[in-house]
Formats: sequence, structure tokens, C-alpha cells
Amino acid sequence: MSGEDKNFIKERITGRRTGPGTVIKKLLLALFCGLVFGTGAFAAFSAAEKLEAVLQERAEAAESDEEEAAEPDEDADAAEDVTGNEVTDGGDESDMADAGEGPGAGAEDDETISGLLEGDSGAALREEIDAEISKQLDKREYTAEDMAAIARAMEKMAEEAGGAVAEVHAMSTNTTWFEDTVESQETFAGLVIEKNDSEILILTTASAVQNRDSLSVVFSDGTETEAHVKQVSDLDNISVIAVSNQYLDEEFLDNLKICRVNNAVSVKPGSMAMAVGAPLGVVGSINIGMIAAVYEEELTADSRQEVFYSSMVMDPQHGTFILNREGELIGLASTPDEQRDGGSDPVIISTSYLGRVINKLKLGEELPYLGIRGTKVSTQMIRGGMPQGLYITLVDPEGPAYAAGIQNGDIITMVGNASIIDMTTYENTVRLLKSGQNVTVSVMRSSANSGYAELSFDITVGLR
Repeated sequence: MSGEDKNFIKERITGRRTGPGTVIKKLLLALFCGLVFGTGAFAAFSAAEKLEAVLQERAEAAESDEEEAAEPDEDADAAEDVTGNEVTDGGDESDMADAGEGPGAGAEDDETISGLLEGDSGAALREEIDAEISKQLDKREYTAEDMAAIARAMEKMAEEAGGAVAEVHAMSTNTTWFEDTVESQETFAGLVIEKNDSEILILTTASAVQNRDSLSVVFSDGTETEAHVKQVSDLDNISVIAVSNQYLDEEFLDNLKICRVNNAVSVKPGSMAMAVGAPLGVVGSINIGMIAAVYEEELTADSRQEVFYSSMVMDPQHGTFILNREGELIGLASTPDEQRDGGSDPVIISTSYLGRVINKLKLGEELPYLGIRGTKVSTQMIRGGMPQGLYITLVDPEGPAYAAGIQNGDIITMVGNASIIDMTTYENTVRLLKSGQNVTVSVMRSSANSGYAELSFDITVGLR
């Protein structure tokens, strides 16, 4: 055995199955939410009808008063103005506005509604509208047809979102203690993100491709074909695999659903989201919820990222992809970093950061890695005697910077020939490096006796 890891038994691994009770609970929850939204819309419509009736009644009363005050000249064939000119039948813009037409009519209606809802009389009207809404809510009766309509809408939404989801079958060959060869298969979720003239690109987890003998993909329509690794980022636990178009028929390629990657800049707390892939550990499962919180800047190795929080159930290991209401990718479920506070529930890494990583992986490019996290030395800290640069908060013990001798508390001032003054300049500089390249990193290190001393380290750039 001589130092090799040996496994006694290997079994075919299958995802845990969702019981019928869990499915029914989730369906009932979705149906309940749909009923609440439908009831709110119905009540709002009824309140609008009530408001329209009040406005119509007051308008008719005002028109009646005007007619009583008017004294029409029945003998005149045509009205004349003070200059003796005949007035045209069409009238001017003010006449059109009075009749509910022309450019001023809509504004007057808005002002009328606003005026009605202000003051003491407006308060009474608002109470009347609120009472009407409550009345409609109490009167609303739900039928089996309502439940069926909501269920059909949910099914369509899930079908649209799941069309770009694929199964990634990862095959491994292992040797038991008795020197027997055992083949095992594990299934992960993949998401189709691009199709070009030669291949289909599928996003999946790094776990799906690590130490695998072969990969195959089963698309949503049942089409199965072999795949190969395009590129992988172990640190981000994502990879892109590719399927050749050569042996796929044109009809399949024409109907293949592609999930577009969104930059996620419009995602806010309360935004609706759908988890697809394998959020329940089973490929093809879904979960619907909302983004509960957005943390716009969280440090990761050599970069910063945006993180979303949600109460949705997610399985980062087997692949969970987060989509917005338009079915676009806005994030990936991730296991929380060891430095992140707040428990062990999965978080969502936004595509505002991962989008750049995905684009590199799609091109087969390697991602450089030094393994440093840091923050800008503030103006106040500089006034206190600290040098300008990037203050290192954490050096990854498994990274090349740590191996070269860089420590927590060092202040990076140079990477190669580039001056480093904050995380932005450091991040942009590291992106230009290549895996395997040698680069000199200059730091200022604090000394108890002599203040700060400048040190230089030669680092071999690693692979992210």
C-alpha cells in the first residue's frame, strides 16, 4: 500500500430522495403564497372600483351645479367673441380639458384623487377604502380551480427554469484493500450557460470534476453524451465542462435552453429568487424564496465578492444555482468561509464577482492565486505612523504567499512593478499574473524596536 490511500468498500452514490411529505409541504406553501397575492390583487381592484364610484358621484354633482347656473342663449345660431369673430366648434385646450380630453386632463384627474385623499374628508375616504378591502378579503372564497391555476403557474415556472439544468455523472475508479478495482458514480447538477459552433459549456461544481476518470452529461430531454473539463477553480468550487456538438443532432441544438448569466447588480433584499440544480441534494429539485440580505463587500483570497443571504434550502456540494424572476443566473450556493461569522448555513456568491471567474473558465484560462486577504491602510492609520498600502488580514496557510514567508499584519506596497495602495489596485494587479509565474512582492513589516522595515519575497504564482 506504501502511503497510498486505500478504501475498503466503494458503493454507488445516489442523492438523497425527497419524501412525498416534504414535496406536499412545499407545494402547499407555494399555493398559500399565491392565494395571498391573488387576494391582495382582488381587494385592490375592488377598492379601485370603490374610489372610481366616489369620484364619478362627485363629478356628476359638480356638473349638475354648473348646468343650473348656466343660462344658454337658444336664439343665437353661432356664438361670437368680443371682436365679432365666430368661435369654432372644436373649442380650445381648456374646453378639451374640461371635457376630460387633451393634455391637461390626466393631470387634473391625478390632482383630484390626491386632493380627495388629503385632509379630514380624505381620512374618512381612506377608512372607507380600507373597510372595502377588508370586506372583499372576508368575502373572497377560494375554489379548487383557483388552487389548480396556481399549481399550473408554479409548474410552468419550474419547467422554464429547469430546462437549462443537466445531470453531470462523474465516474471514478478505486482499488479496495483486496486490490479489487471498483467503479463508482456520483451525480451532480450542471447548468447550460453557453452554446457555440463547436461545443456546449456547462457550469458545475469543482467537486464534480476532481479526481474523476470520466464525465458524462444528461440534458433535460434525456440526451446523454460525454464531457470533458474546460477549466476549474478549486477555491471557488466551480468548474466549466464542455460537450462537443459533433454527435448532437440539429433539432436538439436548436431547442437547447441556455441560462444567461446576469451581473446581479439589481438584486436587493426582498428580490424573488429560485434555486435550481440540486438544492435538496437531488438533481432536478427546485426551491423558491427571496434574497433576505445583501453583503456588498466580503473579502476572499486575492479579491472581494458580493454575498447574498437567503432562507432557501441549498446544497453547494452537488450544485445549487440561484436564478432571478427572468430565469437568469445571479449567484451560486457556497459553503460559508471559515472566517465568516454567522453559522454554517450556505450563502450565495453573487455573479457580480463570479461572473469574471466564469468567463475565464469558459475560455479555459487559469486563475492566478497568491492567497492574501487585506484592507486598505486608512488615512487615520497613516497619520498614526503606518505605511500606505494593503494591510494583510489573513494569509491562506495553503497558498504560495504563506509558503514564501508573508505574514498576517504585513503591509503590501508593491507586486512586481505595480504600486499597491488598496484592495482594488492589488486585485487588478493579481488578475494580470499567470500561474507558475515568479513575482516579487514587497511588504512593510512592523518591528518592536525599529518601526517598519521593508522586505521582499519571491513568490511562484499558484492556481486558484
